Amino acid sequence: MQSHRVSGDVEASRQRDTLRLRVTQAGAGVAGVGDLFVLQDYDGPALPRRLPGAILELDAPWEVCGRILAGGQEFALKARTLSAFRHEPGLFQPLHAPFALGRRERLVAGLLLKVMRWPIGPRLLRAWHARRR
Repeated sequence: MQSHRVSGDVEASRQRDTLRLRVTQAGAGVAGVGDLFVLQDYDGPALPRRLPGAILELDAPWEVCGRILAGGQEFALKARTLSAFRHEPGLFQPLHAPFALGRRERLVAGLLLKVMRWPIGPRLLRAWHARRR
């Protein structure tokens, strides 16, 4: 059994029978980044676009049933399937670190991109890239 309980600001968007809920928890550093819940074959009430300070509870044994509690109101949710996507930047940052350009490489790459207009520009860019490998 898959169950989720999260609290924070909820942004809801609906397209036909699909409901997308993005939950941004208080204190998150980046605005608009948070856990995403996608409910397929959604059968429930129309939700306001933003629900600040909401609590989202979802249970998904066979059909998804859940509710959102916000501002003294309760919205019942029912859908056929649930997909949950967690935002975890700490997972990928160490993996991408070896491929990050240093300060000098960023300056050289910027210069080479400006030189691309010249006839010799593409040759210089290829030579620099081959030397980096």
